[in-house]
Amino acid sequence: MHGFSEVVNWLHTRHASIRVVCMTMLATVIVSCSSSIENSREEAPTVTASKQPPFAYYSASEDSSLGYDALLVGVFEYSEGCLYIRQVDFDKLWLPIFPESATWDESVQSLTLKEVTVSVGTVVSLRGGEVSNSSTIDHLPRTCELKDNLWLTSSIRPSS
Repeated sequence: MHGFSEVVNWLHTRHASIRVVCMTMLATVIVSCSSSIENSREEAPTVTASKQPPFAYYSASEDSSLGYDALLVGVFEYSEGCLYIRQVDFDKLWLPIFPESATWDESVQSLTLKEVTVSVGTVVSLRGGEVSNSSTIDHLPRTCELKDNLWLTSSIRPSS
C-alpha cells in the first residue's frame, strides 16, 4: 500500500478531473475512518427503564381527596407485584389508590407517602374513602388485579 504523500504526488501528475474525483474519495475515506475511530471511543449510551411502582395511583392536587375522611385499617400486603390492604376483620382485600407522590422502595418493600413510611406486613390505617369505579386510577400496574374494593387514599400511617 502506498503512503499518503505518494498518492498525493500521483494525483498531481494526472488529469485535473481525475484529481478531483480521487481527492473527494480520499477525503471521504479519511473522514469516515476518523469518525468511526471517535465513535468507537465513546461509551455506549446507557438506557434506564422507567420502572413503574407496584401500586395504583391517581394524579392529584392537594385537595383532590377532600370529602374522603374514612379510615381503613388492614395489613399492608405485597402480592404478585402489587400492593393491597387486607382488612382482617372481614377478610376483605382492597386495592388502595395512592396519590402519585407516593414512592416505593423495592429493597426494603416499603411505601412512603407524605414523609410517612410503612413496610409490607405492617398493620396500617389509610385515610380516604371507597370509590365505586376505576376512573380515578391514572396508573394501574399490569400485575394488579382490579378489585371491587377500591380505596382512594389520602394518607397512610402505621396503626397502633
